[in-house]
Amino acid sequence: MLSPILGSKRIRSDLLLEEKWAIVAYSTMFRENGDGRLVNNSRKMLTLRFRCSERAIANVLRDYDQQIADGVIVPDLTPSNRHN
Repeated sequence: MLSPILGSKRIRSDLLLEEKWAIVAYSTMFRENGDGRLVNNSRKMLTLRFRCSERAIANVLRDYDQQIADGVIVPDLTPSNRHN
């Protein structure tokens, strides 16, 4: 369920699983070789593309990178506060 848009920011409780994987996929195009950091202004481009905050982008990428570093083959990016 999408929340209303206020200006250029979308008010949401969390990102969907599909959106998190799309963020990971898009960010691979903007990672620098070697250290894995995002190139300049790419985080801003991702926020415009997915209509979420820079913090949300950073949290998704941090969770993904941490799980990869821990040796997880397929990282679990499911939203923690989803109710069924």
